[in-house]
Amino acid sequence: MRTIMKIIICVLCFVVGTFIGRTAFAQQMCSSRIDVVEHLYTNYKEHSIGMGLTHNGTVTELLVSPTQTWTIIITKTNGISCIVATGEAWTVMQVKEAINGSKL
Repeated sequence: MRTIMKIIICVLCFVVGTFIGRTAFAQQMCSSRIDVVEHLYTNYKEHSIGMGLTHNGTVTELLVSPTQTWTIIITKTNGISCIVATGEAWTVMQVKEAINGSKL
């Protein structure tokens, strides 16, 4: 299960890290990380299931809820977090481990 989550988080970090430069920060909801996480838990019961460090020093974090809502936030080096993506119907997929070059 941890390997599956690591793969998912790595893919998400890559995707968010790739497109973060194209995102209009003025349209994002940003605040201190604790305020953002508290807001997501209070309003959606979302909690962090993983995080990773991007190439530019920000932390990308995935939060999900029991009702399958999800949010991706980034936290900058100054401690400010911004919501960069939200959605619903989050599903953990069964992924076979890539061993000896086998496909996922």
